[in-house]
Amino acid sequence: MRALAASAVLLALLLSAEGLDFEMQTQTKCVYEEINANAIVVGDFKAFNKDNPSIPVNVDVLVTDHSHQVLHQSKAQSSGQFAFTSKSAGEYKACFTTADHPTALSTKISLDWRTGVAATDWDTIAKKEHLDALSVEMRKVEGAIREIYAEMLQLQQRER
Repeated sequence: MRALAASAVLLALLLSAEGLDFEMQTQTKCVYEEINANAIVVGDFKAFNKDNPSIPVNVDVLVTDHSHQVLHQSKAQSSGQFAFTSKSAGEYKACFTTADHPTALSTKISLDWRTGVAATDWDTIAKKEHLDALSVEMRKVEGAIREIYAEMLQLQQRER
């Protein structure tokens, strides 16, 4: 019974997205994420004044993989999205840069970084394939199980 409960908690964690809000404080701030090979990755960001969230702030965004290959680059945007499929396992990085240090001190970033099952557009799949809610949930669980299995294999490789 404990194993079932632990599995349910693990599945819930895998199916959730990682939302992160942070204050810039320096002109450039980077966020790192360890990502498996062949994983779908989607990130949504919004930059705004920390004292007045209705005031957008333009930032430059640079997303790179562990070999420093540029996966996404945008200039002077207050919000946007990046998406890619990871070619290999490793540490991926998203860096946000403001125009100057005074702007950085008043800027807050909201980042929603999703990978794997959490990054999949299930609504579109359900409409295209005429799936009911239960079928969609089963596909999510199936995808999460595949991700768990791939993660276990990767951990075994690291132990060797």
